[in-house]
Amino acid sequence: MPYGYLGEQPKQSKSNSGVFNSVDALDLLEDGAWGGSLEHIETLTPSSVNSINSSVLPTNYNIIKIIYTVNVDSATANVFRLNFFESGVEETGNVYHYAQLSCSPTSNPGVSATNSSDDLYLGNFNGLASNGHAYFYNLSDDTKYSTYSYHVTDGEGAYYFGSGGLLQKSTVDQIKFRNASATKVFTSGSEIKIYGVKEIWVIYDC
Repeated sequence: MPYGYLGEQPKQSKSNSGVFNSVDALDLLEDGAWGGSLEHIETLTPSSVNSINSSVLPTNYNIIKIIYTVNVDSATANVFRLNFFESGVEETGNVYHYAQLSCSPTSNPGVSATNSSDDLYLGNFNGLASNGHAYFYNLSDDTKYSTYSYHVTDGEGAYYFGSGGLLQKSTVDQIKFRNASATKVFTSGSEIKIYGVKEIWVIYDC
């Protein structure tokens, strides 16, 4: 058998290609051993609140992914933001940095960036549902900086790309998702799904 992995030996399309057919992929997925698989951690459904915190995040993932659909109770533009908790304590100091590119059907691209912020961006609201996803890296590794990247599109077709992180090494164990305006709240139907990205090693013996 030319490859070290779980499941049935794949029917290779050519010698040593390592191609998995759909049966092999499903077997590995069911065994929890398919590379890049997502494991659901929790789903947050904020409604009539200004902010919501995740549960304590598991430490066995180097990458956390969130997928979100969010809206607020106002048509006025508002910013979707987040803060990290370090060992159970919310970090609200000017220790975050980020850069964001934005563009809409009615305006030219714009850039906002800082290396001294008290929170991080996850895009904007405009009174219509915004949909996006983000990846967080090294949250549980206190020897590395916690970083993230995201992409979101709002209900009017504007998009936002961004990245950034925490300018200090620590263990991040929770995330607060919130509206920038303290007077605005999430509406019913808002949803934030949190996943862990599994790392699977496939050993090749060629």
